[in-house]
Amino acid sequence: MSPLVVIASLALFVRFLVLFALKPLQTGHVQSLVVAGVFAVVGVLLLALGVLSDLIAMNRILLEEIVVNTRLSRLEREAHERSGAGNGA
Repeated sequence: MSPLVVIASLALFVRFLVLFALKPLQTGHVQSLVVAGVFAVVGVLLLALGVLSDLIAMNRILLEEIVVNTRLSRLEREAHERSGAGNGA
């Protein structure tokens, strides 16, 4: 989604520059510049949200791995304590 918005923004910027270069004294075409600016901001925000969502997903995976490892080590420790208590009695 983000690349499409950025491409649309660049297309409108180029449209404004071409129209401004062809007819520099003619006013107008500012709408293209305004909409291109809005699209550029939206594109950057979507890119930032995409990076944040990837980081959150990676964080969730790491947290799940930590929980699994913690549970396994707790089970191993409890099994070791039971086997040690059974041999000593």
